[in-house]
Amino acid sequence: MTAYDELAEHIRHQILTGELKPGDRLPPDSEISEHYRVSRGTAREAQRVLASQGWLKIKRGLGGGVFVVLPGPPQIADSLQTGLLTLLRSDQIAPAAFSRARRLLEVPAAGFAAVHRDANDIVEIKATLAENGGRGPTAAARFHVALLHAAHDPLIETLGAPVLNLALEHDRQRDLPAHIQSRIDEQHQEILGYVEVQDQAGARESTRAHLAYLEAVLEHDHPV
Repeated sequence: MTAYDELAEHIRHQILTGELKPGDRLPPDSEISEHYRVSRGTAREAQRVLASQGWLKIKRGLGGGVFVVLPGPPQIADSLQTGLLTLLRSDQIAPAAFSRARRLLEVPAAGFAAVHRDANDIVEIKATLAENGGRGPTAAARFHVALLHAAHDPLIETLGAPVLNLALEHDRQRDLPAHIQSRIDEQHQEILGYVEVQDQAGARESTRAHLAYLEAVLEHDHPV
C-alpha cells in the first residue's frame, strides 16, 4: 500500500469505530502530516481518496475544512464494484460466478419488486422495454437495474447493482442473434406482467427462468 492508502485506511477505521463521528472536522494538513509523520501531499491525497469514496466531505471557503460523513448506498456500491472488478481482472473471480450471484440477488429482488413497486417503478420499467424495442444490451441492462430498484430494498440494491453491472458489462461484448433477442424481450415482458399485478411467486419464477436462459445462452454460445 502507498503511504496515502495506509493513512486513508487508518482514518476510515477511526470512522468505523466511532472515534471520528459524522460532522467531525479533521485537523489541518500540517497537523495530520506531523502526527502521522507523512508529507502534507500524502495527507491531502488520503483525504481526497476518502472524499471520493464518500467518507469525507471537503468544503471550501469561509467555514470550510474536511468533515467526516458516512457513505450512502451509491458510494458503497461503487466501492464494491471497484473491488469486484479488481478480482475479476486478476482472475480471482470467474465471469460465471456473476451469473450465480445474479440468481441469488435478482430472483428475490423480483419478488420484492412485485410487492413493493409503485406506479413510478412500473413507468420506469416500461420505459426500458420501449427503448430500442426493448432489445440490445443497453436496454436489457436498464430493465434489470430498474427491476432491482423497484424492490425498494437498499441492501439488495447496494449488493446487487455492482454484480449486475459487471455481469452485464461482460454480456455486452456478445452479439446475440435476433431470435434470442426476441426471446429475451418476451421474458422481460413476462416478468413485468407479474410485477405489475403484484404476483410475487410469478415474478420470482419468471426471473429465475429468465436468468437460467441467459446463462445457457452465454455458456453454450447461442444454442437456444
